[in-house]
Amino acid sequence: MGIRIEVELDDQGRLVLPISFAHHLGLGHGAMLVVEDETADATYLRIQKAEPTIVEEGGVLVITAVADQSLEAVLWEEREQHFDDVWEGRHAHLA
Repeated sequence: MGIRIEVELDDQGRLVLPISFAHHLGLGHGAMLVVEDETADATYLRIQKAEPTIVEEGGVLVITAVADQSLEAVLWEEREQHFDDVWEGRHAHLA
């Protein structure tokens, strides 16, 4: 089971998520959430994944997409993979 939090509506009727939880979900500015009223007892809030699109800006093609994870997480994964590759390469010479 995932994380469960409770949030309240602000004075303008908006839901405000704690920033740490929003980051955990991979949500950023402009993310789209969909409310689905399933039954009298169950209403779901789900993340609407945006399809990447390619647009031209100033003569340059730019892809617009929402990241699945933070840049920091991607960098750590790449660094760990690089370290593992280097480590295995060094040990291959000793075998």
